[in-house]
Amino acid sequence: MSGILKEHIDLEAIQIRPMRIGDLDQVLAIEEKSFSNPWKRDHFLYEIKNNKLSESIVMEYNGQIIGYAICWHLFEEFHLANIAIAPEYRGLGLGEYLFDYTLSRAQNEQYYVLEVRVNNLPALKLYQKKGFSILFTRKNYYPDGEDAFVMVKHMKSGDNV
Repeated sequence: MSGILKEHIDLEAIQIRPMRIGDLDQVLAIEEKSFSNPWKRDHFLYEIKNNKLSESIVMEYNGQIIGYAICWHLFEEFHLANIAIAPEYRGLGLGEYLFDYTLSRAQNEQYYVLEVRVNNLPALKLYQKKGFSILFTRKNYYPDGEDAFVMVKHMKSGDNV
């Protein structure tokens, strides 16, 4: 973790745990500040209550939700569906901290796959730093018409896409 994170955040106070229905007001507040086309409450409820392939987690700091991730275990693939850090906690290394947690959860899968906006340079830089490569571009993937890069990381050696 970065020195900035250690200087400003008490790491002992960070907890990553399963998302609960009672977390949704805080999760939705982060979601709405983070994305131009945010997920709705029903999307998160489905992930928590109904999607047996979903691993929905929150990052909590001193009792406050400051980030979350939604991941899916699909066959031999671990798929990152959604991840965000509260704007006031960005730039402290917490996004990387949460992403590293998701990487640890993907260790038993063959691949880790995600989509990212082609202009989201901070996320692209992080994913490339973690060993992801661009597989292809999904044209007009996002509701606003922006393209997405599909990125992949081989989690088990010797596997190829």
